[in-house]
Amino acid sequence: MIGRGAYGEVQLVRHKASQKVYAMKQLSKFEMIKRSDSAFFWEERDIMAFSNSPWVVQLCCAFQDDLHLYMVMEYMPGGDLVTLTMNYDMPEKWVRFYTAEVVLALDAIHSMGFIHRDVKPDNILLDQNGHLKLADFGTCMKMDSTGMVHCDTAVGTPDYISPEVLKSQGGDGYYGRECDWWSVGVFIFEMLVGDTPFYAESLVGTYGKIMDHKNNLNFPDNVQMSNDTKDLICAFLSDREVRLGRNGVEEIKRHPFFTNDQWTFDTIQESKCVCSVKPCVFVCVCLQSYCVCVVICVCVCLSAPLSLSLCLSVSFPICLAITQLVIVMT
Repeated sequence: MIGRGAYGEVQLVRHKASQKVYAMKQLSKFEMIKRSDSAFFWEERDIMAFSNSPWVVQLCCAFQDDLHLYMVMEYMPGGDLVTLTMNYDMPEKWVRFYTAEVVLALDAIHSMGFIHRDVKPDNILLDQNGHLKLADFGTCMKMDSTGMVHCDTAVGTPDYISPEVLKSQGGDGYYGRECDWWSVGVFIFEMLVGDTPFYAESLVGTYGKIMDHKNNLNFPDNVQMSNDTKDLICAFLSDREVRLGRNGVEEIKRHPFFTNDQWTFDTIQESKCVCSVKPCVFVCVCLQSYCVCVVICVCVCLSAPLSLSLCLSVSFPICLAITQLVIVMT
């Protein structure tokens, strides 16, 4: 198993004929029916099946049995951004690059007529080349002809939920794609600081800070952050009426935060830029009834010192051992 969610789990599987490795999401029909107000299976399936965006995890096939729904998806060997932020201090140029690809991923989802509503590092995965792909579309909802959704349930992860989504709970919830841009602001802050901006010991405390965000968004003195970065975060973590992105994705792309001499949004889209972190090799060898999986990630991190780390975890009987080797080079 490589992941678990509210309705099931994700397992690493292999196609017998081709030997190709995939990620398979198994969803409990019982749990989805029980919580039908927040389960959006068809939206998730349609986005992955019909999107041709390089920043969206692709669906290979889907099927069902009496108890479960199954979705077989492309496997992302680079893991998620949570793991990356746990292992490294994220320099601003990394954050700039990943944020740019998140912007492109969300623009692809929005262009299909959907709002994601759960943008967070856990749902942002890295492919074999180190590029980002957005995943987990189980909270996505189709927009109406005005670009809005109607939902009276606060869907999403507490630390990343926007004020307008919180207000929708138990009321006349009506909001648009700008709720995703709020989550991007939280995501940028978290990558640089290590914590979400409105964290509190209790759920009530977190929600209270989000609703009073103007008085609770503070930048720690011990974290170096450029003025452009702070400005972008503030532009995202603002009231929906003035939030950056409300007039379209182009105003986000024009923000000074994205100005650099290594890449542009155009070169990213044309795959002409080199990623800072690049997983290189995935090897899976079967020995009798056990499967030995070796994951080797070579990470070229231009601003980091030379270091070597080795992580070992064991899971039976599917994997005898999973070894991850990460090399960081100047």
